[in-house]
Amino acid sequence: MTLPFPWPTTGDSKIDSNFRVIGQRFPLGAEDLADNSVGAAEIIAGAVGTSEIADSNVTLAKMADDSVGAAEIIAGSVGTSEIADSNVTLAKMADDSVGAAEIIAGAVGTSELALGPTYVTALPASPVDGQEVYYAADAANGVIWHLRYRAAASGSYKWDFLGGPALQATVDNYETLAGSLSYRDLATVGPTVTTPLAGDYTVEHGAYIEGTAHDVVMSYAIGATAAVDADWVRVAIGAGLNIQHPFRSKRKTALPASTALQMKYSTRNPSTVAFNYRRIAIWPVRLG
Repeated sequence: MTLPFPWPTTGDSKIDSNFRVIGQRFPLGAEDLADNSVGAAEIIAGAVGTSEIADSNVTLAKMADDSVGAAEIIAGSVGTSEIADSNVTLAKMADDSVGAAEIIAGAVGTSELALGPTYVTALPASPVDGQEVYYAADAANGVIWHLRYRAAASGSYKWDFLGGPALQATVDNYETLAGSLSYRDLATVGPTVTTPLAGDYTVEHGAYIEGTAHDVVMSYAIGATAAVDADWVRVAIGAGLNIQHPFRSKRKTALPASTALQMKYSTRNPSTVAFNYRRIAIWPVRLG
């Protein structure tokens, strides 16, 4: 059979009538690929010739410590150059911590990705923007606050409060107070709640009040600062037995850590008034 075009041959190889090559194989080598040979040996060795990849020779030798092979994958290590000169290994991930140093170094532990915010009893010393924690304000009573760090926030209180129960104190004793223009304690002092961290807080306080023709106010001392009328809850009732259960919420800014807020009481007329179910509670707005 005569081909309609010239067919190259090598050695004793020929083309039969069905266009099959018979005789010697056509070797695929450097001369056929313009010295761009890729053979089994190169593939097994992980070496790809220079010309095939924009004249850049990618070999295990040239990759040096940028190499990612079976051993590296099994060991969990990725070369430093691949991740901005940050070595991620199983050993570095062992403590499952994600902090500023770990993020810069490129080490991210598995448990943080699965569990989210970390449970802490003190705010992180070197937080990063957007970092979230579950802060134990009163672990014994299950008061855990969800906080997120906002680096761009003005001032020193950069941990925004995202949610959680109030930190509160109560006194349920039924106790009375005779007429007194000044703020005083009842037989059972308080209740008192203490700020665990510095920051801005919402403070709520109130009580059950019972009496006749009374004018009653409740406020709270802030640390060594005496109670003032500006923070009061006031109830004024005419003749006859009256029962009230008033509460008031107010924002208090820049409270230092470990500041005690203690309820105080006053009656603005001579009558005796009874108190019960007293409560003071705080929620953070932002902390630092």
